[in-house]
Amino acid sequence: MQAVSIIINAWVPLLFVYGQTIGKQQYKEQAIELLNQLKPEANRITRKWSRGGLECRSAAQSQALIQLENNYCANRRCLDCQIGYFLLKKI
Repeated sequence: MQAVSIIINAWVPLLFVYGQTIGKQQYKEQAIELLNQLKPEANRITRKWSRGGLECRSAAQSQALIQLENNYCANRRCLDCQIGYFLLKKI
C-alpha cells in the first residue's frame, strides 16, 4: 500500500507539473487518469468522510476530499465550501 501512496502523493503531482511546465497536455491527462484508476487512500480524513456517508471510489476522489478537509473543514470555512453550505442550509 505504501507504493500506491507514493504514486498518488509524489508521482502523479510530479507528472502533472511536468506536463504543465513543458506544455504537454497528455502528461496532465495521464496524471489525472492514473488518479481515477487507483484505489482511494484510506486514512483518517477519508474515513471521516465515509462515516458521513461519502464513499470514495478512486484516488482522485480521496484526494479531493483531503483537499476539502485541509482547505475548508480544518479552517472552519464551511460557508465558503459548497458541501458545507449545503449541509448548514438544511439546519
